[in-house]
Amino acid sequence: MNLHPIDISILVLYLLGIVCAGLYLRRRAAGGVEDYFLAGRKTHWLFLAMSGSVTTYDITGTMWIVAMFYTMGLKGMWIHWSWGFMMPAFFMTFAGKWVRRSNVVTGAEWIRTRFGEGIDGRIARQAYAVMAIVFCVGLIGYAFQGIGKFSSVYLPVSETTGALFIISIISVYVILGGMYSVIFADVIQTVILTIAAFMVAVICYNEISYESLVAAVPEGWLDIMPSWQPEYLANTDYQFFGLMCIAWTVKGMMLNAGGPGQLTDFQRFLSARNARESCKLGAAWSFFLVSRWAMCIGITALAITGIAGVTDTEKVLPFVLNAYLPVGLKGIILAGFIAAFMSTFDSTINVGASYIVEDFYRALFNPHATRKQLTMASYLASLSIIIVGVCVGFQAKSITSIWNWLIMVFSAGFLIPNLLRWYWWRFNGWGVVGSVGAGMFLCFFLTIFYPEAPVYVSLYIIIGGSLIAAIIATFATPATDRKVLHDFYTSIRPGGWWRPIKEEIGVENTPQKNDNFTLRDAFNTGLAMAVVLSLYLMMVYAVSHDWTNFAIFMGTFIVSSLTLMKTWYPYLSEERNNDNFTRDAFNTVIAMAVVLCLYLMPVYAVIHHWTHFAILAGVFIVGSLILMMTWYPYLPED
Repeated sequence: MNLHPIDISILVLYLLGIVCAGLYLRRRAAGGVEDYFLAGRKTHWLFLAMSGSVTTYDITGTMWIVAMFYTMGLKGMWIHWSWGFMMPAFFMTFAGKWVRRSNVVTGAEWIRTRFGEGIDGRIARQAYAVMAIVFCVGLIGYAFQGIGKFSSVYLPVSETTGALFIISIISVYVILGGMYSVIFADVIQTVILTIAAFMVAVICYNEISYESLVAAVPEGWLDIMPSWQPEYLANTDYQFFGLMCIAWTVKGMMLNAGGPGQLTDFQRFLSARNARESCKLGAAWSFFLVSRWAMCIGITALAITGIAGVTDTEKVLPFVLNAYLPVGLKGIILAGFIAAFMSTFDSTINVGASYIVEDFYRALFNPHATRKQLTMASYLASLSIIIVGVCVGFQAKSITSIWNWLIMVFSAGFLIPNLLRWYWWRFNGWGVVGSVGAGMFLCFFLTIFYPEAPVYVSLYIIIGGSLIAAIIATFATPATDRKVLHDFYTSIRPGGWWRPIKEEIGVENTPQKNDNFTLRDAFNTGLAMAVVLSLYLMMVYAVSHDWTNFAIFMGTFIVSSLTLMKTWYPYLSEERNNDNFTRDAFNTVIAMAVVLCLYLMPVYAVIHHWTHFAILAGVFIVGSLILMMTWYPYLPED
């Protein structure tokens, strides 16, 4: 065993605390299906942003990011388009508020508001639910692979035994506490994980230099700009890098434009108090992820310059932590990474179970189920998702293999229906069924008969087949009932080709212009993408000591953010909750200072820089006192 008793004690106390929290929150989650899956829609947008962002901050994904950096260098940033790392830009400008206005419990239930209660709408809902459940099961298998590899470095057990042990403990609080325990744990885990990540980033920063990094990596490794066939990737799976970049970007843009993917992110926006807060939730989403990029590039650089003979790139992260972290600090950092695993695991189980309960049990078998029956069904659904997901994890060969299949093959099957549902009024329930059916068929056909097909080929085959099926099925069947379309447009106010419906509604019933999708929203989305990308790359270049590029992206971040304060914030959706733009802008700056101090204080305490610690503590106290007077009294009522 590579853990000191002090480190083990920290981990045990943390896990026991989380289980106790699940038991405590069980009573609140038993209030009904909306309480269990959406926390009663009473959660503040900042807590939802913390919960949503940390859900994507999983240990398995972090190990994969480090492996991609280790293999591809800074060009590894391009692969993250595939899972939509620009999604906060779309969430904050239009996608988040569209979802919240639907007032449903699950993404598949949303189908009813768009396509009605006819046979096509009901079948489309079940098709979406099946697809979402399969994806959630795949994510559990993916998480199983990651936590197994991570735990095997520290515990005297196999990867399988370590994964089963940790998953068993975490499952208790997830099943009992529902969405209340998910949000509660995610908020705590965000704080722990961010502190841990900045600690690791600072340690890595102090151990490396730009010169040592340049000397240790091949030419082109530090260049983020894409090229068709980088020489240092000639004998890897990424040798046709240019073609893969195009495929990643196309997939990412389609995914983001389609809004939250009706999984864990969709659930966060449904849990917001109103549409206005869902926009704020989207804006805050990316800020809680900055520490991840600083830590990942730091660990990668430290591995390249200080650790030789790495055979499994997916184990670079635990190897570096085990080699460089002292006793005590290692326990804290590991607790942070266990928190990262839990944040993804709990949200995936919760959203997968919500589809089983709402879209199968209640919709098909027991429409008049009592509160007690629904709560028990939620427990059983959560347990089923865990068991099947673990079985999938046993079959996976690596983190990368299951992730590539989920993101670039399986998820390609629902890109088209996710897009058309918002932007084209004529798209109907049969179009959804045809598109999803064709996408899933092509996905499994290629997986079984052409498993070696490159993603830049299989992606376009699946998207093309799904689009053709969507168009044929849509025009071969009647349009959705006009009343359903009128209600949908009036409540959601989507963009795209809705002119026939808008003309039928009439000018007097058309929603306010500021609430519709406009060119301003498109412009703001581009600006927000610049903000998100600059925010992430600033951390990458700071840890790698590349101050020229850091300054460039910092300037981009500042200019884009200031522009958004004028072009985005004043035009947020209608439910204002006593908002004041000047006060909110001031409080945002103060809150950023408070959060930064909170994260950096433990870092300077661990490395014994007490002068810096005292300065940050002073700023933290003063900033917190100011917020108590300028922010807390103006919070909206529940």
